[in-house]
Amino acid sequence: MPPAKRPLPRQFPALSALVLVTFALTVGPALAQQGGGSVSLGTASGAPGTTVSVAFEFDNTEDADVLEARARIQGIDAFSAVDVGNLCDSSAALIVSCVLNDTNRLVVSAANLSGTPIASFTGTLELSIAPDAPGGTDVLLEWNAPQDQDLLFTPSASVDGLVSIISDGPQVDLSPSSLDFGDIEAGQSSPARTVHVSNSGNADGLQISTVSTASADFAISQDDCASTSLAQGEFCSVQVVFAPTTDGALNDSLSVATNVGTIAASLTGTGTAAGLAPTPAPGTIDFGVVGVGDSATVDGQFTNDGSAPLDIDCSLAPADENFQTVPVPLSFSDVAPSDSVDFTLTFTPTSGEEQTATITCQSNALDLPEFEYQLSAPGLFIFSDRFEP
Repeated sequence: MPPAKRPLPRQFPALSALVLVTFALTVGPALAQQGGGSVSLGTASGAPGTTVSVAFEFDNTEDADVLEARARIQGIDAFSAVDVGNLCDSSAALIVSCVLNDTNRLVVSAANLSGTPIASFTGTLELSIAPDAPGGTDVLLEWNAPQDQDLLFTPSASVDGLVSIISDGPQVDLSPSSLDFGDIEAGQSSPARTVHVSNSGNADGLQISTVSTASADFAISQDDCASTSLAQGEFCSVQVVFAPTTDGALNDSLSVATNVGTIAASLTGTGTAAGLAPTPAPGTIDFGVVGVGDSATVDGQFTNDGSAPLDIDCSLAPADENFQTVPVPLSFSDVAPSDSVDFTLTFTPTSGEEQTATITCQSNALDLPEFEYQLSAPGLFIFSDRFEP
């Protein structure tokens, strides 16, 4: 069984006498040990391989300013993951911690300064039922279990939670359970891939409520499953496309919420993107003083430092005889990653006046889609004075 998820506690680790004393000495009045209120966990049912949510509530009807409560998961092996990340998020207490410790206990801790009641709060506990979990099993989430009677428990009342693992009835299955889209250039979209959602149980009535992804990089292009019911042996289809908005390894999940739990297929892909490192850097290029009939050149280079082919197209304005580019037009396509292309800018003045021009470039590089070179050359003025004897 994969290890249960144990997110880092928010703000502070679980409360203890040492923490309370340290806090009191650091920030002011001692924290009161006035408990009370009630803690409760809800009930949920799901099939093996799905994820269920169990509601949590702390109802502070007795103005408690400290909360310390433990609920033992009596049968943690039934779960492949336990996520407490949303258990305490809504609490506004000064010190808050919700963790799953290494003895399979949910530890909920909160405290305010003396005389400041903790506001009531709610949360959810996410439990992923192992694919091989035995059906027909009830897993108790027990507050202040007999094994914990010697540990601090501040609530006046508690309601235990229960997760029932379904053995008979509809079951949900995804095929395939994962999709790898490979390499797709950022800004482009992959061909659609199909996931089949089926009722693999021994009864009709698999109710599918929603089908979703979390990120913009993986999108559902066609959904024949949401808000439908599947009889035993029936299936429906969902099509997913990968349209990366950036480069690098990306991942998501296709989540299917049903009346027997939520199941998810993993989605992976790699976004690729052209990169552009121009030499010289975009900005002003000064050719200096050049006489009429002479010329000055600046050599340049475009390097693709990305992971997809580079396209770049530049235009020179005004297009006159003073400034020239090589090649003409100054455009390149399909420059492979790590490759470079060379170009030359030439100034050949036709008069002694100051000359300017602009090269405007566009590319498919994510890091530099547009840039400009401002070309300039000061005028060459010749003064002749006549001296009379």
